[in-house]
Amino acid sequence: MYMKFGTVGDACKVFYAMPVRNTIVYNTMIFGHDQNSNFDESMVLYNNMRHEGLSSDLATFVALASSCSGHEWSVLAHAIRYGFGTNTMVENAMLDSLVKSNASKDGMEFFKKLETKTVVSWTTIISGLANTGFNLDSVNLFKTMHCLGIRPNGFTFSSVLKSCSNLADINLGRSIHGAFVKCGSRCAFTTCALIDMYTKCGTLEESNRLFDTIDSDDKNLVHWNAMITGLSRNGYGCEALELYAEMVRQNVVPDCVTFVSLLSACSRCGLLEAGIRLFDEMRYKFGIWPSIEHFACMVDLYGRAGFLDQALDLINSMPLNPDSSIWNIFFGACNIHGKLAKFAMKKVNGIEANNYQTNVLMCNIFSRSGKWGDAQKARRYGPVKEPGLSWVM
Repeated sequence: MYMKFGTVGDACKVFYAMPVRNTIVYNTMIFGHDQNSNFDESMVLYNNMRHEGLSSDLATFVALASSCSGHEWSVLAHAIRYGFGTNTMVENAMLDSLVKSNASKDGMEFFKKLETKTVVSWTTIISGLANTGFNLDSVNLFKTMHCLGIRPNGFTFSSVLKSCSNLADINLGRSIHGAFVKCGSRCAFTTCALIDMYTKCGTLEESNRLFDTIDSDDKNLVHWNAMITGLSRNGYGCEALELYAEMVRQNVVPDCVTFVSLLSACSRCGLLEAGIRLFDEMRYKFGIWPSIEHFACMVDLYGRAGFLDQALDLINSMPLNPDSSIWNIFFGACNIHGKLAKFAMKKVNGIEANNYQTNVLMCNIFSRSGKWGDAQKARRYGPVKEPGLSWVM
């Protein structure tokens, strides 16, 4: 329970207070640390488990393989030693860990050597490649899977559609859409991935058509969020607000993702009053406390409108510690409107020493105002560019 709620410290207190700990308890803790991205702690627990003389079972290595980022081959060696090295669940968990730790080349080699490739194996590697930017490899693997007659599931389609979105290849996306329809599958995640793909490719007519074909009983928050985000991304702020109003009328309760998209739409389209109203509505009507992303959207909204004092007041009143992203957004607004720039630069550089992007912007501000000495100082902190070379004679 504690691990699921992210209170790792409380879970550890209960664990270490236990007079006797068995394999099941250790497995639960290893899996819990995996859920909270505490990979090193998972390995420490496994070593403690071995020192206490407890036997490892299949669940141990499935949990460990999922949480062994950076230690995959060591874990695989132990799994082989205990006779679980060729278990499909362990192999798939190991593959997932490899691609999530940006070891895509190792993941591909490991995948090729698998004797038994299930749809989970294919989906894991396709998803991993899509998430790490190897979009063409992801699409080619999907084509290979299709040619081998392996039936993809909804998650497979969602993953390869993400690659289509990243490539902005509308024709490829339509082909995948056709394969999904032919497959006869009904999956909310895939439908959302299709909406996302069409909006990222700029074909809002097709995404709207797809959204409208979903039965009202089947249309859930994920669908609404996908469509609102797509409208926001393409600069249709008023349409995004109208869709949000329709969603609320249909008694669909928005979440934090909904409001990030809406506030971004207001910021992009200069809808200051609507953005302020939504920010209040999020907190006081729906009880959603703003995250750093929501505050960033509001700072951007005020900044683009030229209300730098209000943006600074919001930053200073935040219950969260403003990070460099907040100050960079504020600094960008200062660059546009020519106020408070030096103050913002100090804040950014206080978090990220000698931030190159910030120094370049500051240099431009000083140059525009004729302060050439200050511009030279700002330029001095940036990385030195190597002179260009050419073989053209």
